[in-house]
Amino acid sequence: MATDYIKHLHTLNTLFTTHNHLKNLKMKRINIKGVALKLAATGGGAVAAASLNKVDFIAKMTPLERGAIKVALGAFGPQFLGKGKSAQLFNAIGDGMISVGAIELANASIFKTKPISVSGVIPFANNMYPVADAQGY
Repeated sequence: MATDYIKHLHTLNTLFTTHNHLKNLKMKRINIKGVALKLAATGGGAVAAASLNKVDFIAKMTPLERGAIKVALGAFGPQFLGKGKSAQLFNAIGDGMISVGAIELANASIFKTKPISVSGVIPFANNMYPVADAQGY
């Protein structure tokens, strides 16, 4: 009988401990504005990096050089531009540029015969052009 009482106390103690633990875990509020800003900045950085291919002297470079420049701009650019509150914004832009540059580096070095691509962008004649440009629209 005493062992049943001890088991019952142990079960109650476990339930109270679990309840208190769950009560202390508070769900953080989701910062919709911050998430939207980060998404827009990262996407903007990716678009900016992809549009660099239209600049004459960059278009004449090898895919390996173009990818390396985009990764370098994405990695080091925010350190010079982003100070204080704007640092997160410039870091997100840099992340987008690094993403596109990394794909170009991978296509130039690893996936030479079957390059990977981002939706809407296809590798064409050692450059990456938007599909509309490749099809002549």
